[in-house]
Amino acid sequence: MIMKTPAFILSLFVCFFFTTNITVYAQSDDDGVKTLGEILNPQTDDMASVATAKEMTQIYYKRCIAEKSLAFDKQEKELLCTCTAANMGQVITVSEFNNMYKDNIKAKDTRGKVIAFAYTECMNYVIESKLYNDCMVSPALNSVIRGKKNICECSSAEYVKTINNEASYIIMEALKYNPMTLNPLEHFFTTKNYGYMADKYTESCKYKMLYKKYN
Repeated sequence: MIMKTPAFILSLFVCFFFTTNITVYAQSDDDGVKTLGEILNPQTDDMASVATAKEMTQIYYKRCIAEKSLAFDKQEKELLCTCTAANMGQVITVSEFNNMYKDNIKAKDTRGKVIAFAYTECMNYVIESKLYNDCMVSPALNSVIRGKKNICECSSAEYVKTINNEASYIIMEALKYNPMTLNPLEHFFTTKNYGYMADKYTESCKYKMLYKKYN
């Protein structure tokens, strides 16, 4: 499961705020023109009426669920959105939330707090199940008739260790790809590298099981 030590959270938080050159503007805010990020991630009408922490979490949840995902199934997405929404009230203020989807430094800081202190607390609920489920339908196991469950339990457990060690890097890479994201695991689980590593761990565990069987 994802390690949630203070050192890990702090390092992630520091890395986020000191990453530069990831915000792209269409024009300056001084011109009264929306930034590119605001065009791609517009404020909805319901955002203007947010006045309480309860409304804040409800709107975040609604937006989170509405986002299309190529990485997570309905249940996994529900877990991430619900958990992160529940943590948000302890991380940011309503005032911060009202500006969170804008493309400026203040909004970036707010998103950083949400990712570092709300989202990371929820990652462990979906990562292992995601790895296991993907393994169970992996082409690498097409020739396996019996023992898929044991192989995928082994594969997901081993891959989780790697993700634990590289979580900060994974999140920072996602932010380079999409600076406005509040769900950095979406990028990670749709990369070719993820698929390559998943197959590598699956093959390794498959051969371990076969070796155990014949010895």
